[in-house]
Amino acid sequence: MLLSLPSGLGFAPGWISRLVYPAMLLPPVAGAVAVLRYRLWDLDRIISRTLSWALLTVLLGPGYAAAVLGLGRLVGQGSGLAAGRGRPDHAADPGIAVAAAHP
Repeated sequence: MLLSLPSGLGFAPGWISRLVYPAMLLPPVAGAVAVLRYRLWDLDRIISRTLSWALLTVLLGPGYAAAVLGLGRLVGQGSGLAAGRGRPDHAADPGIAVAAAHP
């Protein structure tokens, strides 16, 4: 499905597809060449570290999200727009300041 998407929807010319498809094959081919050339058969360490980081992310992610949302609600109560005070147009002020500083 991904390979047929750009040309299948009709928004990409054919020459773009002829460039994109080979480019999508380069990373897996480069990885296979590296494994074969440098004899990287002992990949179990990389795989175990990848799985460890994935498990750590899955376990700590919800705790982090709960802490951020909880603190946001705690700090947001009784101040500014969260309590119904203040002007809504002031919410855009930081974005305006950044846009003015970086023309």
